[in-house]
Amino acid sequence: MGAPDTESGDKARSALDTLATSLQGDVDAIQQAVQDVSGVEGLLAAVSSVSATLANVSSELSDALDQLGSLRDVDDQLRQAFTDAESCDGLLPSGS
Repeated sequence: MGAPDTESGDKARSALDTLATSLQGDVDAIQQAVQDVSGVEGLLAAVSSVSATLANVSSELSDALDQLGSLRDVDDQLRQAFTDAESCDGLLPSGS
């Protein structure tokens, strides 16, 4: 049947796609920061860069959770999508 086509679903997918892209960038930044670290100064610079990136990850996760939490119409839209889907005919109790 596939995922129902809802505005909330599109917004959730967009938020998660954005988060995934951001997190991949963060992983790349951390890998770059620790690659070929040499000496104490190099280690300190890498630790500083990784710490800043991890703070960014925390902010990105918080933003994504806020966006997902703001999708209040999900239940109504999903209920309507299932009601409208011909492939669900006879599966839902009457009056749903």
